[in-house]
Amino acid sequence: MLAMACVAGARTAQMAARSVVSTRLAGRPLARWLSSSSTRAAGVEPVRAFEVPCGQLSVTMLPALQDNYMFLLTHKDNPGQAVAVDSGDAHMHLEYCKEHGLDITHLLTTHHHYDHCDGNTALAATFLNMPIVGGDERIPKLTHLAKHGKAFKLFNSTTTARVIRASGHTVGQVAFFIEAPDATPLLFSGDSMFSAGCGRLFEGTPDMMFQTMLRFRELPPNTLLFPGHEYTVSNLKFALAYAEEHRSSSPCSAEAVQAQLQRALNLREKGQPTVPTTLAQERTFNPFFAARSADELAAIRAAKDSF
Repeated sequence: MLAMACVAGARTAQMAARSVVSTRLAGRPLARWLSSSSTRAAGVEPVRAFEVPCGQLSVTMLPALQDNYMFLLTHKDNPGQAVAVDSGDAHMHLEYCKEHGLDITHLLTTHHHYDHCDGNTALAATFLNMPIVGGDERIPKLTHLAKHGKAFKLFNSTTTARVIRASGHTVGQVAFFIEAPDATPLLFSGDSMFSAGCGRLFEGTPDMMFQTMLRFRELPPNTLLFPGHEYTVSNLKFALAYAEEHRSSSPCSAEAVQAQLQRALNLREKGQPTVPTTLAQERTFNPFFAARSADELAAIRAAKDSF
């Protein structure tokens, strides 16, 4: 079990300065665009972020780099504390934490690609003794090499994180499954699974990715998927073309994919993220998640790579 590195300090004055604008997003939880009144008043552009309430837990999504998402996980009973996931840009994580009075207690890193871990060194220098958890020794500043099935506690033991082997995109990739009482279960999948897609097989094999999808299928259907990139529209355009060309054999119907594509396009036109989705929803329009064999996944992946 990982040792907690919790730094006390609920900064209520800073938290009170936060203003929230709410928008109902079709087919998924209420996401809220967050900004800081204090930084706006000072003429400093706030860090753009989207908050997804999940019961006792809350996920703040930070759009970063070209199309990445970084995350901060918080718990209602632990104000001032946050768990960071995939820091590709330390500046954004640090600025958001400064604006909202948060100390990062853990950093969870899904894999070693720079856009998911380039911020590790700066975060480690800022939050001393912070555990950095991942499944690959190539991750910068890694302190805890976690294997499949490893579980550890967050937020003073109120929340459990479980490591899931998610190889395929890379051989050392893991995903993090998060559970807490009175909270929706969460899956931070990195680049293994996207909404309507899966990661390119840079190091792994189709069978590795298929086994990853099978592990994800074992999770509760209401689990919210938080992937590492905003690839949904392009993924759905491929999925629709594939379903229409292979109507008799595609694991997803063209009608289900078309409906989800329209929802995703509407969200992007409004500047909103298309995730999270639930794993139950993904089974209806994600051909990789719904694939019935490693051979079928390999064929779909080959078609996507040349799309």
